[in-house]
Amino acid sequence: MATTRQTLAAAVVAALPLVTLPVTAPVHAQEHPRAARLAPRIDGFNVDEVRRLEPGTELNFDLYGTPGGYATLRIDGATRNLTLTETSPGTYQGTYTIGTHDRINPASAVTANLRVNNMVTTRLLAESLVRGPGRDDAFYACSACHNFKLVAQQGMTRRQWEDSLQWMTDRHGMSPLKADEQKVVLDYLEATYPPRAPAGRGGWQNPFAPR
Repeated sequence: MATTRQTLAAAVVAALPLVTLPVTAPVHAQEHPRAARLAPRIDGFNVDEVRRLEPGTELNFDLYGTPGGYATLRIDGATRNLTLTETSPGTYQGTYTIGTHDRINPASAVTANLRVNNMVTTRLLAESLVRGPGRDDAFYACSACHNFKLVAQQGMTRRQWEDSLQWMTDRHGMSPLKADEQKVVLDYLEATYPPRAPAGRGGWQNPFAPR
């Protein structure tokens, strides 16, 4: 009799449906399918330089690096930090509006942090917040053919910048610069956008040349 009850109990248990409880994985902001396989890196960090630093002035920042991360920056003399938004994979942008209590000056250091998978990399802004000599000359010479942000993403030696200017003149119809104009432009580009990372395996390539 006991054996019969055990057999019936086993049959009832076997007939019960299996219930699987769903497990919810944590959701991270700005997820990207490749982020889990990449260590964070920052390839470029730029600002649209302004004429004056005063209340109401907007500082527009661009950061280029590992996609799917969380990017913030700190300006010395600022009363708050700025969180950048990933507007496209690997491109982070944000605007800081100077307030009346901020004490930001042309020499204020700006530090960007990019966090991916609990790993953080840091980059200091190489250029000044205020437009330096030659900035307007470089802007008008380069933006006649393309957005100036393309220039700001690069980091090259003086010779490489000179090669790029020659390429733009020869292949893309940029108006030739006089010797004194070219010196002003090259002085600005060399000082503001110096080399930022070692060249790839194939050596340096003109970023404006077709691939």
